[in-house]
Amino acid sequence: MTASQALDALVHATLRIDPALVTDDLSYQDISQWDSLGHVRLMQAVETTYAIKLTSERITQLTSVRALRDFADKAGAREGPAPVAQPRRSAGGNAPAAVSRGLVGICFDRSEITDIDASGGMLRYRGYGVDELIERASYEEVAFLLIHGTAPTADELARFRGTLRRARTLPAALAPLLASMAAARPFLVLQAAIAVLGAQRAQQPDADADADIALIAQLPCVLGLFHRLRTGAAEPPPRADLGHAEHLLYGLHGRLPQPVQARALDRALSLLADHSASASTFTARVVTGARADPHAAICSAIGAFSGPLHGGAVDQVMAMVDEIGSPAAAADYVRARLDRNEPIYGFGHRIYRGADPRSGLLRGIARTLGGQGRGARTLDVLDAVADAMSGYSRLGLDTNVDFYASALFEALDIPRDLFGPLFASARVAGLVAHVREQQRNNVLIRPQLLYAGPGPRSYGAGARA
Repeated sequence: MTASQALDALVHATLRIDPALVTDDLSYQDISQWDSLGHVRLMQAVETTYAIKLTSERITQLTSVRALRDFADKAGAREGPAPVAQPRRSAGGNAPAAVSRGLVGICFDRSEITDIDASGGMLRYRGYGVDELIERASYEEVAFLLIHGTAPTADELARFRGTLRRARTLPAALAPLLASMAAARPFLVLQAAIAVLGAQRAQQPDADADADIALIAQLPCVLGLFHRLRTGAAEPPPRADLGHAEHLLYGLHGRLPQPVQARALDRALSLLADHSASASTFTARVVTGARADPHAAICSAIGAFSGPLHGGAVDQVMAMVDEIGSPAAAADYVRARLDRNEPIYGFGHRIYRGADPRSGLLRGIARTLGGQGRGARTLDVLDAVADAMSGYSRLGLDTNVDFYASALFEALDIPRDLFGPLFASARVAGLVAHVREQQRNNVLIRPQLLYAGPGPRSYGAGARA
């Protein structure tokens, strides 16, 4: 047995993992077994095996199988030069050599949920293209797929739908809370409701293990109840015979939607259900990484989503439409804003260099509603804006998901201040999937800041003079 083979056996036995996982690419915190405690055990095993006492510097360097193999090959029974560190894997917290503002280009973990093919303009959930899913699957099926990793069987889908439909009856404690928040920003209402739902679950030792999944159904009901209370309208009783999108519109408007409206919203919700490591999803995984409960993680994610650089931007598109007024005025409006170096809302994305693939699909969905509701004028104005901006697409400035989602929501007569919260409620399916994935192979997500402040100095009597 070579030194490297002996080292591999040591890693396998100490961490109790499949020998096939012991490769050069395996590093500290890549798997749940190699967490901080696992690393301590591994270092103890190395000291015992090689009859040496490792220095703290060497312990911070032996954070990958590659480094450990190098150590073994050099017969590390004596302390020699420490192996070269992998900067992105540091058990000791040494400052990184470079800064990536906004984590641009950084993959902070691996995921099996959503694949964004930015260059090809494709979005896939668990390998399935969203363009196919919105034609062949309901939102409930897409939610199941995201969370469980496979398309549901008929029995699985029936049970999943049962979980969602039972959750439509909200706790009585929510109504007075929502009534007291009638003038509040709806995103804050969602966060408050999640906190109440989480607190109630924490007080029930025998609570449903799928309480996180229940949020998928509860948040649209919260929005419906909130809107009915603030407008003085009666709350329609929950109905277990309606699909998810149909029930969402029923809860908001107090009447059954037309089938074409329910189908349009169902397809849109599927498109909005996940988008990999968006700011809200990253927030949910950070909170989950600290071993907080799913309600805390999703509540925090909604806070991130509410920002105008994330899901809170969709209402800015509608403000732009109102300002433009008619399709004929769009070109002059775009020219004037660009001349002033002001943004055109609904354009640009951190990941896509061309059009967001969801944008064109949402436009097509909005068109299926024809002249219904307030959406017809909105769609015509947006098309004119897109035409005026067409010359900028080669520069990476093209329509994003907010652009045509606004036209669809407008056509469905959804109150404008609920556009973003409704979008967020659709995203809960993806958030639950990411929270569960993080829990299965958890690691505390703790990046570093490169200190750029003053050097060491003394705090004397005149420090504040």
